[in-house]
Amino acid sequence: MTELFQDLRFGLRQLRRSPGFTAVAILTLALGIGANSAIFSLVNGILLRPLPYAKPGELVSVTGTYPKGAFVAMREQIHTMDVATYSEGHEFNLTHMGEPVRLAGTVVSAELLNVLGARPELGRVFSSGEDIPGNDNYVVLSHDLWEQRFGRDAAIVGRSIELEGENRQVIGVMPTDFHFPSAKTQLWVPLHNDPRNPATYWAGDFMPVIGRMHPGSNLQQAGAEIRLFQSHVFALFPWTMPASWNADVSAIKLQNGMVADVQPRLLLLLGAVTLVLLIACANVANLLLARGEGRMHEFALRRALGARRGRIVAQVLFEAGLLALGGCAIGIVLAQVIVAGILALAPAGFIGVGAIVTDRAVLASALGVSLLSALGFGAVPALLGSRGSDGSALRGSRGVVGDRSTSRVSRVLIAAELALAVPLLIGATLLLRTLANVFAVSPGFQAEQVLVLRPNPPLERVSGPDQFTAFYNEALRRIRALPQVEAAAATLMLPVTSSAWAFPTVIEGVEGSESAPPSIDYVPVTPDYFETLRIPVLSGRTLERSDRPGTPRVAVISRALAQRFWPDGSPLGRTLRPFSRTGDPFTIVGVVGDVHLQGLNTDPRPAMYVADQQLRWGRQTGSAETALWLVIRIRGPDPLHSLASMREAIWSVDPETTITGSEPLTTVVARSAAATTFVASLLTGFSFLAVLLGVIGVYGVTAYTVAKRTSEFGLRIALGATSTDLLRTSMTPTVVPLVVGLLVGCCGAALGSRVLQNMLFQVGRHDPVAFLVGPLLLGCVALLAALLPARRASRVDPMIALRAE
Repeated sequence: MTELFQDLRFGLRQLRRSPGFTAVAILTLALGIGANSAIFSLVNGILLRPLPYAKPGELVSVTGTYPKGAFVAMREQIHTMDVATYSEGHEFNLTHMGEPVRLAGTVVSAELLNVLGARPELGRVFSSGEDIPGNDNYVVLSHDLWEQRFGRDAAIVGRSIELEGENRQVIGVMPTDFHFPSAKTQLWVPLHNDPRNPATYWAGDFMPVIGRMHPGSNLQQAGAEIRLFQSHVFALFPWTMPASWNADVSAIKLQNGMVADVQPRLLLLLGAVTLVLLIACANVANLLLARGEGRMHEFALRRALGARRGRIVAQVLFEAGLLALGGCAIGIVLAQVIVAGILALAPAGFIGVGAIVTDRAVLASALGVSLLSALGFGAVPALLGSRGSDGSALRGSRGVVGDRSTSRVSRVLIAAELALAVPLLIGATLLLRTLANVFAVSPGFQAEQVLVLRPNPPLERVSGPDQFTAFYNEALRRIRALPQVEAAAATLMLPVTSSAWAFPTVIEGVEGSESAPPSIDYVPVTPDYFETLRIPVLSGRTLERSDRPGTPRVAVISRALAQRFWPDGSPLGRTLRPFSRTGDPFTIVGVVGDVHLQGLNTDPRPAMYVADQQLRWGRQTGSAETALWLVIRIRGPDPLHSLASMREAIWSVDPETTITGSEPLTTVVARSAAATTFVASLLTGFSFLAVLLGVIGVYGVTAYTVAKRTSEFGLRIALGATSTDLLRTSMTPTVVPLVVGLLVGCCGAALGSRVLQNMLFQVGRHDPVAFLVGPLLLGCVALLAALLPARRASRVDPMIALRAE
């Protein structure tokens, strides 16, 4: 124990004697550990942390989506598990409780909360059968809503509140940690499973399905039963469904299903920071190796005085351990800063991002990585420093070139640092090129100077089709009358938001469309929609105010649809029948340019635009959300400056209307690429961090190497060597590992770039520009880092150098 404390004090003294080395080593480790801990916090919080509310038992997710009618059939026919379904993204007006407020809700089957194993903090959850019409007027509140809107009043259970003009009895309040399916959900209401309404029963929301395995069942059995059900469910639909619908349906663990979209991105970032940490460790190992070589005389003297080699190795490892602990402490603090930055940058849809914390698992991981790193990067210099001939070391001078094995290890570490940094730079370049391609794509409309907002009038005011149409027509009329408004229209789905409906559609004159109808995006809009967004009209006409209820139904189709089915002729006058050959016919009256309805990074799909007022619908709770979005083109440069007058115009129609989603359309467009932008920003940041660490390593090792050869350079100058000769001699030990590292890194990037395949847009994973720019940038910066100390050494005064020896 005495020797232990002596070694500890000795290590602290050694580190204090070299403050520059100590600071660089600790900072290098802190950067690597901080970045690694921050991303591990995301992985731990999103991918690894079990659902806090789930009782024991295997929860599964069905990879397909189903409408209400199909789910009800599934509930009756599946026997390996209890199934449940839900539809996120519904909104409800809460009225007659002070100022009207718009709440985000999730519509669920009666079994969902029980299948999840969730237990309410107050009251109860839904019981079986409470999603049947006439027995579905209940609501369960989230803890946050109960706390913020109802003041934690326990008496709220059993009382009724008015949602969308309908009284619903509050039967329960969920605990703080229950946020299924996401933190945006403020309340849960039962599905309205009414088979008398085919439009919502078979063609409304296509919903994800989850289940809880029965004892004795497994995932393979559940998947086989789901696939068997899928083969029979087509016959239940009142129209023909595309054969591609749920073609690859299966059953997976619920945790995996909930994070399926974000998992590849998180694993990519985890791999990136692992490379950064390895670069940091290699960097510190190189610094310790160079420092250990400079202490050969000290080690030899201590061995001559009787010190055991094991004791010397232990002391060097102690020093490395102290550096690791210092880097760990600062790295944890740095991780908090990085996590805060990630939370600020993360798009709203990033699953679970609001719950990211640096908890005990992250702390334990950081500490474990630090200690393992200490053993790893401290062992090599410790072993090299404890061996060798004591006599030669005692006789050696500062001008003697160090041990060849030490130099070889140092060059290998430099090559490894650069090889690890190259894939990061290439990956970041690929994603940046993807972003450039995404934002270079025309969305198919002009988003500048357009304001979007969503009025949500109380249900009792617009429950019928005539009231529904009258409200939006009057709101648009009053908005158009404002002097700053150039044009205004309404749509059920905003472009680039992945919200378009897609229905199987029978196409007149197209062979096979009855037996296998293609899926076409279906977008209800009002007149002036194409003019407001300046979507080009290619042929025919657009929708007009004369396209009213009672007149023949008309449709305007996209260029993608026209080119797919009428590449050599005109589609005008042809008919489309959504769902089946007995569906209502829509006559094609015009063709417009393609619009990216699903997002900028997906190709435009075939679409048909229909007159909203010909559909004869009102807003119905429990069905697909039918409140319309208003798109308003403003004459001024900033649409938000006109928001107040837009609100006043809507409230003049109905003062109890809530208004949500008010923002410029350019913001909506930018958000469609938010996930790619987020990952690209993080990967670019980590890439530059890797470059910084690699440059520090190259500079530090080169500076140390040329410094210990000062007397040799002085002697060479005295014998007639030129500065160019010395510069070449100084750079050669660095250039070789630099080239090797870049080549190995390029090979590694070529093999590993497949993980980016699904994130790229209009750029190949072996894009030559990315494979040229990344390595070239790193090579130039590394050469510059090596050139600075080498150039300084090549200009040494020979008299000063020899006098120093």
